Amino acid sequence: KKVFTSTDQVMITGGQLILAHGLGSMPTLTQTYLKNVTAELGYSVGDIMPFDGGSGIMSIVPDGTNITVRFNNGGSITTITNKTTGANAAIVNANWNLIVRAWA
Repeated sequence: KKVFTSTDQVMITGGQLILAHGLGSMPTLTQTYLKNVTAELGYSVGDIMPFDGGSGIMSIVPDGTNITVRFNNGGSITTITNKTTGANAAIVNANWNLIVRAWA
């Protein structure tokens, strides 16, 4: 199997990413991850966690050349569970990056 892993991507409310994956065909699977870049909500810089995007948070559309990601336009990209307390809270977009992986 071929694998694509993006560089860290900045998440901007209402923004769009177009990532050339170089896999030579449409990916059969994509996965996204949040990477902490500024400590927040109990997470340390460098912490990475799977992130499915959920309904209305972002769309991911792969094709034979690119993976297009569109973020919602409603303020914070998403809410997550505080690593320390378990409370749910909105992230500060600038404190997190997105990593996209794809397999073909």
